Amino acid sequence: MTVVARFLNLRESTSRKQLIRKFKDVNAINELLRRPFFNFVQTDVYLPLPLAFQDCGDSDFLARARQATELALHILQNLDEAYPEHKNDFTLAEFMNHAEASLMETR
Repeated sequence: MTVVARFLNLRESTSRKQLIRKFKDVNAINELLRRPFFNFVQTDVYLPLPLAFQDCGDSDFLARARQATELALHILQNLDEAYPEHKNDFTLAEFMNHAEASLMETR
């Protein structure tokens, strides 16, 4: 839950050093990191994958993850409809710009 909470609340990744400092059990941390819960963004720095939200035990975190997933899928659908010639190869910048424009339209 630590990696998920840090990601949602602080919008930050979690380092291995932070996990060891908090939990002290290196073997347990190693075992956890072998499972499909985290994405390694760089050596010893982790972000939660969808399964981490599912299994973290916090229904609010899971609801936030579901809402974010639905929003991202909606934005991708809108991009696909607006620019069919792109063949689903949108950049992150295009995605973010479209999301921001969509947000401005709903206000």
